[in-house]
Amino acid sequence: EEESKTREQIEKAALSARQKDILSWMQKGKTNWEIAQIMEMTVSNVKYHTKTILNKLNANNRTQAVSKVMRSPLLDDGNKIDLNIDR
Repeated sequence: EEESKTREQIEKAALSARQKDILSWMQKGKTNWEIAQIMEMTVSNVKYHTKTILNKLNANNRTQAVSKVMRSPLLDDGNKIDLNIDR
């Protein structure tokens, strides 16, 4: 039942492309500062998107957000989130 609930949360999350990119870098263990440098944005902007990701996925922290997506990587359009950015 927990897995079903998680799948529903992710399906409803509808993460933006930018949020998916940030989530990908979080999965690789990057800090907010590192993500900001890589994506050429401010740390404040990364923090804003991270907070939005956590809210959309109903996660308490970055690790939990990545874990939820890794266990059930579906979006509302049925496409898998590609967390393997090679940069």
